[in-house]
Amino acid sequence: MKTIPCLFLSYLFVCLSPYISFAQNCEDCRYLTEIFDSIQITENIKFGQGVNAVGDTQELFLDIYQPVGDTVQNRPVLLFAFGGAFLTGSKKDSYVQLACERYAKAGYVAAAMDYRIGFEVDLNLGNVAMRVFFRAMQDMRASVEYFYYSAKNGNPYAVDTNLIFLGGASAGAISALFMEYCDHPDKIAEIGDTTKLAPLGGFSASSSIFPRQSREVAGILNVAGALTNADWVEAGKAPHISAHGDEDGTVPYEDDNDLNSGLGLLGITLEGSYLIDQRAKDVGLCSYLYTIEGGDHPSSSAPPEYYDDIFNRWMPRMHAIINERTFCCSNSAELNIQGDTEIIEDGNEIDLNTQTIGLLNTAYQWCSLPCSGTGYQPTIQTEASIGQYWIAIAHDSSCQVTDFVRISKETPEDTSNVKSIEDNLQIQVYPNPVSDNLFIRYETDWNDFRIYDATGKLVLKNNNESIGAGQYNIPVKHLYEGNYILLLRVKNNFYSLQFVKQ
Repeated sequence: MKTIPCLFLSYLFVCLSPYISFAQNCEDCRYLTEIFDSIQITENIKFGQGVNAVGDTQELFLDIYQPVGDTVQNRPVLLFAFGGAFLTGSKKDSYVQLACERYAKAGYVAAAMDYRIGFEVDLNLGNVAMRVFFRAMQDMRASVEYFYYSAKNGNPYAVDTNLIFLGGASAGAISALFMEYCDHPDKIAEIGDTTKLAPLGGFSASSSIFPRQSREVAGILNVAGALTNADWVEAGKAPHISAHGDEDGTVPYEDDNDLNSGLGLLGITLEGSYLIDQRAKDVGLCSYLYTIEGGDHPSSSAPPEYYDDIFNRWMPRMHAIINERTFCCSNSAELNIQGDTEIIEDGNEIDLNTQTIGLLNTAYQWCSLPCSGTGYQPTIQTEASIGQYWIAIAHDSSCQVTDFVRISKETPEDTSNVKSIEDNLQIQVYPNPVSDNLFIRYETDWNDFRIYDATGKLVLKNNNESIGAGQYNIPVKHLYEGNYILLLRVKNNFYSLQFVKQ
């Protein structure tokens, strides 16, 4: 067991927001945004063991992340599992660390977990697939049981076992979904012969090394996961909070025939987050799906912004559960704030213009991401160096709705006259989509350019006093794949263009 301060983490994830300081008025934004500036990690807490795909006994460990200086004694838990097609991956993968750090800085106890991966040799591929899913299910059960056990034995992590959230990405998300919704042997029998589970302890077993504990969770978090049968989702189970790209070429968003034709060789098909979300709503189970339009399957090298965009939508729904409210309001309550993206100058004000429908005795809350200590002000005095996002929440005693606005960290002096580049025939920008170099051709001198990613973050700029007429080359090879906005300044006029980096 080893404890590591934030200072010694990998450079990609060391103290992601060094300018954050914990302030008392940021406490109002606990569980919504980062309110702590540092964390500590306790490594390799053994929680289980089990026979893996090659017949060896594998020990299983947790890395537990906590905010430094927190005095709250009943904190929610995030358990997050890596992906990798049940063949590769680790609790040390960068996006797993990112998730745990982000949530720990928001006041959670976060844990990155091991689970058994690998395919054994067996002529019955259906049984192989069943055991692959089942071993991961057992390990998920054991990780949840560990926190119940530790809470009964001194509660060293100061957790509230009523608020354990279990999730992951890809195979990790599939495993979490199986643990919660594959709750009867008849369900997993759709895949293989359940008598083949006897060497693993039988259907009800976990891989825990501690006495049997509860496995109840407050919510299932799913990034690009699936079930073999969405109809396994039933009323009375844990709420489902998910995100999935609708162009996922690895784990189907719905039940993609091309993807499932290959999986059919294993005797299984997968039904993705869209079908799980629809099934949950059909049976009256609270569910939220963030559809990433045009999004493919997340890779291990997905940029932090990819997951930040997901967590910014997840945290308010989890916050509702923590406060014993629902984010699935039967009266169709809505909250709308001004636009989805605001490009504004440092020092300007933005009015959130909150509007709610169907809520009684409504209370409001606003939080910047990361928290800048402003709390509840409906009119934001912007600071270009602090925060890209503002979350707005409206709630009554039982229902909570949310929306957010994105504010770019750095913007031009005046964008009131932004026009489309297509409106100026003298400007040519090509190619689009682009892989390596974006070319700008303009017939007269112009000032500068800025490029923003899909979250509104400035990722590239040029501050030349003037750029001469003719062709100008912008290298974009280093940018991640996705959608971007190019903003050109020509004297006192601004021209924008959306382009795709592939």
